[in-house]
Amino acid sequence: MKRTLALAALALAATTTLHAQTPFLTPAAPPDCDAGTPGAVSVLGAIRCSGSWDGNNKNQTANVISQIAQDWGTTFQLSNIADAGSTDADENAGPFQTFANVSDGTLSFRTPQTGFFVVALKGARAFSLYLFDGGQAGISSFSFTTVGVETNVPGLSHATLYTMRSTLVPTTPVPEPSTYALLATGLAGLGAIARRRRTS
Repeated sequence: MKRTLALAALALAATTTLHAQTPFLTPAAPPDCDAGTPGAVSVLGAIRCSGSWDGNNKNQTANVISQIAQDWGTTFQLSNIADAGSTDADENAGPFQTFANVSDGTLSFRTPQTGFFVVALKGARAFSLYLFDGGQAGISSFSFTTVGVETNVPGLSHATLYTMRSTLVPTTPVPEPSTYALLATGLAGLGAIARRRRTS
């Protein structure tokens, strides 16, 4: 709950895109990633977007990860680089179940994506990044458009999923019942020893 509220506050505190700092990626020519009517963020059901960025996101993974961290907070990082996958045919569609080389349509995941994740949409010579919150229930599919990628609204070259781990809410290990039993036994033993010393 705190994690969701913190991200909501972050989303409300800034505009749809963030480029105040020096970007890790090279900005592409317009449009903005939220281009279109309705805007691409609304069409996708995303929270925020970043871009559009020049080139292919798959050829500059380290910079994409750095850009995500800069735009949406250093508390987010890829949970596992192997979890990032694309719709490309050579990767057997990665985490996506469906894919079509069109400018708009639906992308479906093989398994619902929970928590925060980013999807890069690549078309022609540019790509944009979109931040989602799948919550606990997860997102199984979403409508997409490449109107926020390039002015000519290209067909989707590929979509890439970046799964992320939030450290906004640190987790505290909860001791198992056996740990409490061992602690109680130890304390009882110490108490017994102290009593014996007093009586002798």
